Amino acid sequence: MTTYMEAANKSYKSLLLRWDNMSIVTGPKAPSPSFWITGNTLQSFINYWIFAEQPLDLEVLTPILNYFYTIVRPDINQGDLDAISKRALTEGRFWLDDFGWWGNAFATVCEIGEGSYLSGDDIQVFLNAAINCWKLMHAGWDIPASKEMPDGVWNTKKAADGPNDADLHGRNNVTNTQFWLLSYRLAQLTGDSQLYLNRWQDIRKWFDDLYSGGLLLDPDSLLVRERFKGATGEKWTDNFYWAGDQGLFLHCVNLDTRSTPPFSDLRTEVLQSVLSNMCDDANVLHDQRIVTTNGFDNDYATGKGVFFKHILPTAQSNPNQKLYDCIMTSAAHAWKSTTPMQPTYLLDFKYGWNDQGKLPRAGNWDTSDTATPSPFRTLILHVAGLDALITAAALNPNGIVPE
Repeated sequence: MTTYMEAANKSYKSLLLRWDNMSIVTGPKAPSPSFWITGNTLQSFINYWIFAEQPLDLEVLTPILNYFYTIVRPDINQGDLDAISKRALTEGRFWLDDFGWWGNAFATVCEIGEGSYLSGDDIQVFLNAAINCWKLMHAGWDIPASKEMPDGVWNTKKAADGPNDADLHGRNNVTNTQFWLLSYRLAQLTGDSQLYLNRWQDIRKWFDDLYSGGLLLDPDSLLVRERFKGATGEKWTDNFYWAGDQGLFLHCVNLDTRSTPPFSDLRTEVLQSVLSNMCDDANVLHDQRIVTTNGFDNDYATGKGVFFKHILPTAQSNPNQKLYDCIMTSAAHAWKSTTPMQPTYLLDFKYGWNDQGKLPRAGNWDTSDTATPSPFRTLILHVAGLDALITAAALNPNGIVPE
């Protein structure tokens, strides 16, 4: 018998073998999304250390921080921050949401504070890094305001290079929920009620306006759109949503204490939509539903893991049995779908954790494992599986994973 915490422990140790001192994201064959994927992986490492009640592992943490410094050095000035943001907005060299993954991971280190066995000076290092990430994202705030959809943070303003390329410029959900979350956390960490809290209130209003204008939710599923109508081409709006977006949005509305609509309704509405429209008949969560999965097999394969990372506060505060069952069942299926790779004791996680249940809705859900199993892709799938196991272990560490 294996408990959820034991499964998380084994998956974490296996991930360290695969991580191999960051070679998988810094080596000569590392693909361009490695920067944001490292920020996402950092959050998974931190979550594991927290819920396994282990101190931060500086042998893992320090190289990751130094990698971040190759892009955003610790003594960076405002002019250089502006230059990075400008490249993101005009050239597509990084996107601004990249810094949301990093900033929120750094904020988690600051929040656990002395419990992380770091000194006050060490914690200040992570706070400064989180603030720099916020500044980089803030440079994308909609100035001057767009007539169709004012405010919000642009991920990039760089349009597609050619007629056959996806037009992904605009203000999407993931950029703005990351900014929302980071603004709220920095307001708490710094006590600065002017800068961060005011912008947090601005971004809340922006989401309110999206909802009121019928731009926030996909009309067929009531799931949060990955990209918003009016921000990018029409083809990137309806029926284009991602599991990670749902978790990030629900994390943000869980922090919102307002008891008036629309947020009081959306907490329940979006969650129920996920549980009804993104889970199969065995209650296992599936990934994105987008217009085309071509070219998205790597980045978007993080979706289930991102969802479970961010849904934990909701699960802890909301006694929703269906959500609890989704977390525990998805984690169990993720664990049961692993393939041990001898003699290195690596675990390979599948893209689709359950390919036997009836899918939630007809459509183009991608639950296959046909994409090339590159080292980078196996890392992404491993982290997503670990995220599910960590979340399940946080809720019920001694629970037995069904055979």
